[in-house]
Amino acid sequence: MTLVLVQKLERASRFYIGEDGWRPLSELDLDSLIREISQERELIRKIIKGEVGAGEVKELLRTALVIVESPTKARTIASFFGRPSKRRFGRYVVYEVSTGGYQLQVVATLGHVFDLTTSIYNFDHLEDLYGIVVDPERKIYLPVFTTIKKCLGCNRQFTDYPVVEKNGEKIVLKQCPYCRSTTVLDKIEIVVLLRKLAEEVDEVLIATDPDTEGEKIAWDVAMVLMPYARSIKRIEFHEITRRAFEEALKNPREISINLVRAQLVRRIEDRWIGFALSSKLWKQFNMGYLSAGRVQTPVLGWIISRYRESTRSIRPVFTLELSNSYRVPVENIPLDGKKPREVCKELEGSEVRVSSLRVSERELQPPPPFATDTLLREANRVLGFSADYAMKLAQALFELGLITYHRTDSTRVSDAGLAVARAYIAEKFGEEYFKPRRWGEGGAHECIRPTRPIDVDTLQTMIRQGVLQLPAPLTRDHLALYNLIFKRFIASQMQPARVEEEQLEVSGPYFKKELTRIKRVVYDGFLRVQGLRDMWAGLEPGVYRVTSCSYKRVAQIPLFTQADVIQLMKEKNIGRPSTYSEIMKKLLDKYYVIAVRRGKLVPTGLGMRVYNFLAENYGSLVSEEKTSEVLEKMDAVENGIIDYKEVLSEFYYEIQQVLRT
Repeated sequence: MTLVLVQKLERASRFYIGEDGWRPLSELDLDSLIREISQERELIRKIIKGEVGAGEVKELLRTALVIVESPTKARTIASFFGRPSKRRFGRYVVYEVSTGGYQLQVVATLGHVFDLTTSIYNFDHLEDLYGIVVDPERKIYLPVFTTIKKCLGCNRQFTDYPVVEKNGEKIVLKQCPYCRSTTVLDKIEIVVLLRKLAEEVDEVLIATDPDTEGEKIAWDVAMVLMPYARSIKRIEFHEITRRAFEEALKNPREISINLVRAQLVRRIEDRWIGFALSSKLWKQFNMGYLSAGRVQTPVLGWIISRYRESTRSIRPVFTLELSNSYRVPVENIPLDGKKPREVCKELEGSEVRVSSLRVSERELQPPPPFATDTLLREANRVLGFSADYAMKLAQALFELGLITYHRTDSTRVSDAGLAVARAYIAEKFGEEYFKPRRWGEGGAHECIRPTRPIDVDTLQTMIRQGVLQLPAPLTRDHLALYNLIFKRFIASQMQPARVEEEQLEVSGPYFKKELTRIKRVVYDGFLRVQGLRDMWAGLEPGVYRVTSCSYKRVAQIPLFTQADVIQLMKEKNIGRPSTYSEIMKKLLDKYYVIAVRRGKLVPTGLGMRVYNFLAENYGSLVSEEKTSEVLEKMDAVENGIIDYKEVLSEFYYEIQQVLRT
């Protein structure tokens, strides 16, 4: 009984202290540990008696302000070090915890603090282009940012209050520009709070997400805190676990100016191309809500092209129900002038022969762990989640410390990932099932994987029993996505499977087709986790009667799903992990595309008209090739290969051509 309780305690504690928390007592150097404890006790005694100077005490326990974007992320980090104390400042909560070496205050900004203004500014006769002050001759491009506001009446977000003229004087109205509500939350509140907190601590540690967007938020926060903080550093971690957080505390760094510049270039380009083309659409269609973008336009073109191809490929497909209850779909039956229902009548009662052509053994390799594009595709295909919804669920799982960072194009597995896989596989299936794979080398990011060896059933049990208390509740959809990620990752670290395959020929009146079935599993390997779907597994060779026949008109070229579009964006290099879901959401929100049965994407009449207008008039700007080229230049800025000013100059003169038409 005692052993069982210890095992349960060990399993539960893994969530908080990771895989290295438990070791056999024989591995510890007890003498060294006792000496260390004695030294710490002696130090505490001296501090209490005043024998240690204030400066030395301060060095022993530094104070720091940790800034993150999300309240959930803040609560998760604070929970690593016991029950935190809280201070409330309006709608913001500051968590206070001690790590042993730090006295931390953890606070969330609730997302971005600043965004580009939409107001017109005059700077010594310099040109204002949609919120960016420009002097093209001197290659000066100054984006003007202001705090983000959110209306509590209509729940919409904006940057600038409306301005009216009265008696020749401009007056700013502190109200929502959409519904005129005066109950508006302004992010200037968090700026004021952060400045106050920064003055209380020895250093500020900005722990926003590990990508260019997170780096830009870090830069914004650093700029407004610089006069108030003694020291400002950036800390980065790709999973929200105690181990990863403590490692980040030991390795603070400076904010990467190249990452910031890359994000600024992306934001300015998005603003220029978006506003310029959108204004043309408003004028052409007299609809003020239409939008256009560099990436979303070619993606819309793919969906329209596929829809037209699919419509032209519609053919009758016959489904034959055999006397063994199997349903066999048959395409390409020649009609020879007959109607499909007449062919069906002829097929009913006929014989279908299933013959074995050959049997062979094949090794099945597990798939790699998820990157962003493959996660979104599988979530759409298996769970029916839209890309935007899947990313929101993944963001929540990341902030709760359950998975690694979910915006990544890497499938690389770290040492920590290998340790997670080994622990789970060895305990669940035996060490012989474990086959470690890196799935790639180098790079800052790794694959999307679970942070601990806890499957979805164990996770639910731990939550239900109160062993694990998460900062936010998990829904059924959160658990479904976690299960998808967990199984894919564990399978990627298991032995290959071996199966015996049988090639079958199915023949009858008017048709002959080949099928492949799994006759038997020789060695299960990773199939222990992922399973194997084979709709023909029980179809044995023999002669069967057709008991019924039906048909329907089916497109031989299927419509795209969101999964298909995301795969194309990845293949054609016109999307990034941070933009896949965003592009799909824009197309659906603007009613350019609708999702019909089983998530198939169909362009609307509006979507077709918008695309035709843009392709005919601005095709060189929004072509697939041009979009890929622009994204490559942004990557080059991020890597410090080219000067961001050169890239912005190209964009500027490009937009001037649009504005002149």
